[in-house]
Amino acid sequence: MKSVTWNDFGAQPELRDDVPEPAPGAGEVLVRVQASSANPVDNAIVAGVLKEMVPHEFPVTLGRDFAGLVEQIGDGVSAVSAGDAVYGFVPAMVPGVHAGSWAELIAVPETGLARTPDGVDTAVAGAAPLAAVTAMLCVDALELSSGDGVLIVGATGGVGTVAAQLAAA
Repeated sequence: MKSVTWNDFGAQPELRDDVPEPAPGAGEVLVRVQASSANPVDNAIVAGVLKEMVPHEFPVTLGRDFAGLVEQIGDGVSAVSAGDAVYGFVPAMVPGVHAGSWAELIAVPETGLARTPDGVDTAVAGAAPLAAVTAMLCVDALELSSGDGVLIVGATGGVGTVAAQLAAA
């Protein structure tokens, strides 16, 4: 299986074609990734910013966001079935830095994904989750009311684009 991995502090990420295919465990979903994105946390991982904060299990597969098709479900999964289009994100540090979405296949918890809404492009779904969740948390924390004004610095980036739309709504 192909995957973009990072093998040690100070090394450069590389495309490998010898990574074992994952299998879904209980409560997990095996997804064939069709789209993903690059996020600042991926740069932080490779730069070693997190090395004193959380353990790293090498090789690390980079990438957080994903969209794709369900290949297989593990025991206890009920929200999706094989063939469903899904999107979501892989937490960067749970339990440590290891799993990511820059791979042909990923096994993720059922709670870390949702069905892709009809009409949403796979590439958009594969780039949205981390930025959208970050924007939602930020805007929710502001507890905005009708008529409130807010300045969103960086409104042309991923988080800012979503935050501006949520704040306006």
